[in-house]
Amino acid sequence: MMIGGISRQRILVATHPVDGRKSFNSLCGVVRNYFEEDPRSGSWYVFFNKGGNLIKVLYYDGNGYALWAKRLHQGVFRRPSGNQEKVEIDARALERIIYGLSEPDERIAA
Repeated sequence: MMIGGISRQRILVATHPVDGRKSFNSLCGVVRNYFEEDPRSGSWYVFFNKGGNLIKVLYYDGNGYALWAKRLHQGVFRRPSGNQEKVEIDARALERIIYGLSEPDERIAA
């Protein structure tokens, strides 16, 4: 996994799109209002833009906020679906989303 230490973290994904222009402060507000969580809890929060070609991951590492982003030039990310406002996933599921894997037997090339 390209983001170190993720396997031990709780990961929450917003099921509805979030404005891709949002950064640290605005996304912390989304975490407080949308997820009803403290953004400094140690959990990782995942957001997709409306077009589905941008993913952002916000987390607090104990020393400050970190924001990771990836934008696709073609295609869209496969985001989790559901009727809930947020979905909890594991590190492997996030890895699969980031790399665009859809089948359980697909592997990331080293």
